[in-house]
Amino acid sequence: MGKTAIYRDIGKPVSYASYLISVTFTEHFLPEIAAHYINSVLGKKWLAEVMNQTAGQANVNGTKLGDLAIPLPSIAEQKALIEEITNEFDTIDRQVEATALGLKQSDAQRKNILKSAFSGQLVPQDPNDEPRSVLLEKIKKEREELAKQVKPKKSRQPKKS
Repeated sequence: MGKTAIYRDIGKPVSYASYLISVTFTEHFLPEIAAHYINSVLGKKWLAEVMNQTAGQANVNGTKLGDLAIPLPSIAEQKALIEEITNEFDTIDRQVEATALGLKQSDAQRKNILKSAFSGQLVPQDPNDEPRSVLLEKIKKEREELAKQVKPKKSRQPKKS
C-alpha cells in the first residue's frame, strides 16, 4: 500500500494484478506528481487515515483513492518540481553510496590498525622486553593464584523501610 509506479503506454496490451489500481491522468497532470505526493508525508498520512486493514493486509480501494486531493500547479511548475525532486533523490543516493564506501574503508582501516598493533608495528619495540610467551605465562600464573584466593563474603545490609 502506498507504493507507486509510473507506466507509460508501450503500444501493446498489458494486464496487471487485480490488487493494483490503474489511474490515468490528463495531459495537464504529470503522473510523477501524484507518485511523489502519495509517497510524501502528507500522502502517507492520508493513506493511514483511509486504509482498510483485512487479515493484516493494508489496502486502499479505487473509490477512496479517487477522493485524494492533490495540489495541481501549472505544468511548468510540475516539471520543475519533478526535476528538483529527481535531483534531490540523486544527491541522496550519492550520499548513501559515499557513506557505505566510507564505512567499508573505516572497517578496513580498523582491521589494519589492529593487525599492526598486535604485530607490534605501531610503536618502536624495546629489545630488552621479555618475549610474548614469557609474558603470557606470567599472566596465566597470576590468574591461577587469584582463582585460588578465597573471596571475602560481603555482609548484607538490613533493608530500610
